[in-house]
Amino acid sequence: MRSRAARIASLRAAGLTAEAAAEAVETEIARQASIQRAEQRAEQLLHSQLTPAQIETWDAGRYFDIEVRTRRGVYTWRIEEGRDHNVQLIGTPIPGQRYLYGKELAVRRATYFFCAGPPGGIPVADFVLAQKLWLESDMKEFLRIAL
Repeated sequence: MRSRAARIASLRAAGLTAEAAAEAVETEIARQASIQRAEQRAEQLLHSQLTPAQIETWDAGRYFDIEVRTRRGVYTWRIEEGRDHNVQLIGTPIPGQRYLYGKELAVRRATYFFCAGPPGGIPVADFVLAQKLWLESDMKEFLRIAL
């Protein structure tokens, strides 16, 4: 990141007064600090909801696996860091679904990617925690929205 003085100089060159440039830089620094605090709190909350094994894979590879038990069986889901198509159903066909994006699903063991979650503007750790809780509480509704 550029220094405070370099950012102020850049804004001054763009035509801002010294006071306006300094205020803009201070506002941006405060905004970035607020975002960083939110991301740290979200990471702590996520850790509080994961098992030790899930924490290990999250910290090392930015993903974790969960198992969702239904009357039809156990489904393994992998949630990766991100917001777009970051949820995978691993190794089983989708329950009650014959088509995905207009293509018939194969019966073999495969991985399917999904995209569903809360509106943006929240830290990624909060986003993936929401996906985890949604899958664990209502997998059928998650699939309805994601498909």
